[in-house]
Amino acid sequence: MQNNSLFLALFIAILLVSVVKSNEDYDEDDDDNDAVDEHPMVSSATEMVVEFLSKFEALSSSSADVGSFMERISLSGFALLKLAFPIGSLVASSLHIATKPESDEYRALIKLRDTMDRKFEEISRTITVAGKVIAMDSQIQDYINNVRVPAKNLHQQMALFWNPAVEKLSADVEAFKQDCYYSPQRHGTPLGILNYIHVHTVQHCHGLSPQQITLLAQFVPLLRAIRMQLTSKFAKEQFGEFTPDLNIWFTDLGKNTAIRVLKKMEESVGTSKTYDSADEALSLVISILKETGIEPRQNSMCLLQDIITGKNYHRKAIEELENIIRFDVLEMMVFGSVCANITFEGLKSRMNWFQNELFANAKAIVDNVKAYIPIELDNSFPKIEIGVVKTTISEMQLKMPVTDNSTITETMNKVFNDLNEFGNRKYVRQGFVGTNMQNETDFAMRCAPENCFSILNFTGLHIVVTRFDTDIEEVRAINAYDWIYKIGPKGFSNASFVWGFINTNYNEGKVSDLFKKLEHKLFKLTNDDLYRSVVFLRDSGSSQCGVKAALRPHKIEDYAAVGSVYYYFKGSFWHYCQNYFVFFFT
Repeated sequence: MQNNSLFLALFIAILLVSVVKSNEDYDEDDDDNDAVDEHPMVSSATEMVVEFLSKFEALSSSSADVGSFMERISLSGFALLKLAFPIGSLVASSLHIATKPESDEYRALIKLRDTMDRKFEEISRTITVAGKVIAMDSQIQDYINNVRVPAKNLHQQMALFWNPAVEKLSADVEAFKQDCYYSPQRHGTPLGILNYIHVHTVQHCHGLSPQQITLLAQFVPLLRAIRMQLTSKFAKEQFGEFTPDLNIWFTDLGKNTAIRVLKKMEESVGTSKTYDSADEALSLVISILKETGIEPRQNSMCLLQDIITGKNYHRKAIEELENIIRFDVLEMMVFGSVCANITFEGLKSRMNWFQNELFANAKAIVDNVKAYIPIELDNSFPKIEIGVVKTTISEMQLKMPVTDNSTITETMNKVFNDLNEFGNRKYVRQGFVGTNMQNETDFAMRCAPENCFSILNFTGLHIVVTRFDTDIEEVRAINAYDWIYKIGPKGFSNASFVWGFINTNYNEGKVSDLFKKLEHKLFKLTNDDLYRSVVFLRDSGSSQCGVKAALRPHKIEDYAAVGSVYYYFKGSFWHYCQNYFVFFFT
């Protein structure tokens, strides 16, 4: 490990642009300080600043996908440092040029100051909005105190030092060095701030176990049930503000302790007691949790996991935190690079070491954040998302039995709109909501567990949810579409064959038997390369019939990710009306 570190340091030192000098010898030639600069040389201070600002702008845009920008920072972070360190050299050489407004250095620093002040103001506003979206003050307050507050102080120092119109006193320079590196309270320096972020986004982040996720998926609906027993909308909103803290507290419990908590909460929900205030309902939950002897953590260990857990895998909050971390890492890379020349008085060996530390910390943070978040969000499927579906439908307070198509369609839209806000963004959910049908007799399915789940007869409804990866499933969608709809050598498609088979066997006693006979006669209807899940729905009646179900389909590029076969027989004197829906899911 030590040899690897030495090699990395040597490698970076070789690549590092060494154009920094101390104040005293900035304008002098110094052969000992010569180094190969693989970055194209710029002919003026203004051009150097323009190039740096262009790189910073590309990495700090707030309008694009955060995950892709994390990838850019990981790949381009060292290039940004290579540009930022010469900026530090420019700042170091321009401490006393207030009387030279016509110089190129003066004009370059004015451009740097104006642009960076504007960018940091934009970043500050973005972070403020992101914090409000996260709305988990107890978890992010420690982060604010250890990152955002000292970052503001560093920005104030930077604003002074890249302002050429202000003469810098020796006391200003000493204060600058303290804030950059030498402060006894190292946590407020660029490296100290990066170290804090590293601890709470890398070092202590190990993810929830499948067992913890299963237990959390049971705990969250119980909190919702207690919330629904509150008598006012205001009280429900107040209670909801505390549920993230309760989720995190619960996941700190061991398995047996968590099971006991769930049992007591189920008993409390079973009493159907109503609560007039959020405090009354919260007191109940807190008292049950306190009986375990485990107190809630005062500060977050893994901030990433706490936001994911607290928000029950709703991705908006964690994406906003990812945005905050991206900007904070960028700021510390810039602040550290710019202040290094003055702090280490142009000594290249120290500056190279400092640059290496900045880059290693920043890259470790960015790489872990961009990998950790999607992996953890993947774990929402299926347990957490089953809870989301049940919560969505329960809060609609449907009148049972549900029989009208408009209510079924409304429920389907609400369920899938809500689901698409949870878990990993790369997955799209599709499926259907239908009225309760007798299992095997009128309902049969094959549901691949890694990408499909079903909830049967919940408030009188059947719900099937499948998901597919938008990044890699295009070939599957194309092949599946061709498989079911393309006309084959015999002059008909597989969809036509399925329709014809149903037409011949529509009066089968159980739709599950028809499913089996169809596969025996033809082929297996699902496989890993085509459709992975299939559902048969049927309704019959002596005079009229009609399957009551609403489908949520999606496309992958231009190809439908759902195949379907519809069959209707209006009936006769001798036979019942028969209606079949067959859905194939990618």
